[in-house]
Parts: sequence; C-alpha cells; structure tokens
Amino acid sequence: MTSVDLNIGSLAFGLIAWLIPLVVRFRAAKLGLQKRYFFTIISFSACAVALCLQFYEIKHRVEINDFAAIMDTIAVLAQVAVILSVITILLNVLVWQVRQAEPSAGAERKTDPDGHL
Repeated sequence: MTSVDLNIGSLAFGLIAWLIPLVVRFRAAKLGLQKRYFFTIISFSACAVALCLQFYEIKHRVEINDFAAIMDTIAVLAQVAVILSVITILLNVLVWQVRQAEPSAGAERKTDPDGHL
C-alpha cells in the first residue's frame, strides 16, 4: 500500500466513525439497545482502524527513509488523532443521551373517567 492509500483509508474510516453516531442519533429512539450497542462498537472500531492506518503510514515512511516527512507531519498527526478520538467519544455519548421512544401518537393512553392520566 502507498501513503496515499493509507491516508485515504484513514480519512474514510475517520468519517465513518463520525457518521455512524450522527445517523444513529436521529434514529436512536427507534433503535433498540442492542442495535445502539452494535453501532457504537462499529463507530469505535472505525476510529481504531483509522488510527492504525496512520501508524502503518508512519511505518511506510520509515521503510522508505522519508524521515523529513515524518518530522514535518507528526505534530499535526498527533493533534488530529486526539481530535478524532475525542469527537468520536462525544458523538457516541450523544447517541446514549436519547430517551427511549415515547408512546406513538396512535397509542391510547389510559385515563380515568374525567380524562386525567
């Protein structure tokens, strides 16, 4: 794999790590707990894969003796890794802030004869 492949793969998995909790957030009320757990695990896994691909990209640069490129990019890469991790954690926490679905509008509520709940 080339550096370009590794960087594109890392970017794609990073976006997946962020998009999954965003999509689940808007559908969380309809999803059961088991599916929310599943998507949270997938999101964190995508984040881990993105970070691992960056380690392989650094390894590739060491193998081709491109130490100047490593020195030029390592500080930004470290910051981006922290940002990716923190935002992934925050987005997944937001998924769990959604309450379970309210009773549907068509469901009848039990009331007393005066119409009180």
